[in-house]
Amino acid sequence: MEIYADIFVVLNMLSNYFIIFMVSKILFIRIEKIRAVSGALVGALISAFCELSLQHNNIIFLFLFRSLIYLIVAILTFGIKNRIRFIKSFICFYLTSFVFSGTFLYLVSILGNTFFTKGLNSSRGFLYIKNASPSLLLISMVVIYLVFEIVERMVKKKGKADFYRINVQHSKHLISFDARLDTCNDLKEPFSGLPVILVDKKIICNILPDGFTLDKFEYFGDLGYNVRLIPYDTVSGKGVLLAFKPDSIVVETSDSKFKREGYLAVCSDCFVEENMAMALVGKNLIV
Repeated sequence: MEIYADIFVVLNMLSNYFIIFMVSKILFIRIEKIRAVSGALVGALISAFCELSLQHNNIIFLFLFRSLIYLIVAILTFGIKNRIRFIKSFICFYLTSFVFSGTFLYLVSILGNTFFTKGLNSSRGFLYIKNASPSLLLISMVVIYLVFEIVERMVKKKGKADFYRINVQHSKHLISFDARLDTCNDLKEPFSGLPVILVDKKIICNILPDGFTLDKFEYFGDLGYNVRLIPYDTVSGKGVLLAFKPDSIVVETSDSKFKREGYLAVCSDCFVEENMAMALVGKNLIV
């Protein structure tokens, strides 16, 4: 069967990138574009190389080899420093790829013969479409994305289970904001072990003086702010966040209200999407 390597690589890279994008949305993980593109490209190149050189039809071998490709893509994209997050990312990547493949095949079965293709071919664990148009891939991506958005909006509308109302009081100031539950946020203040809430600078501008930057650490300490440096380690790299402990933190849900101790860490780079919550809380604050 004749296969065009360039088209094969481009379509596989596009598919891998979309799956990575969906994983980042599902797990609320920020990924640098260069890492996402690199992971998608390497996965596509490995798949192309295997098709051209691999001569093996054993189902178990092909399954394990395909899993190895997914593992490599996950390592390049999400990193392995945070083991728990990596395992979640790998499993989510694997399951999302199955959903994407299933959606693709379903669209082929109902639309393929009429609009997109003249038939399917399978070779050594890889699925090919004769005379296929990239339109089918794009439609599959749109369908999956729309279904995800609809389900996400339904969940939010039903009870906003992943959102919490946070009321913070410090000195004579009181602010309230919505925070989103981030299962990957396990930040703690190193000495006390108290949880850390990631917030955008805009949220706490009414509490803090102007010029809230890392180089003013001693200055804020002199003002009476219980300031700490919170180390973090993410896919994007390592660093520290400037955080302070307010006098009071009250968490509100749809049916309860409870008080917690913790720190607020300023992380403006964490909130890049327009519709994204301006604060993130971890399970260690809620439980």
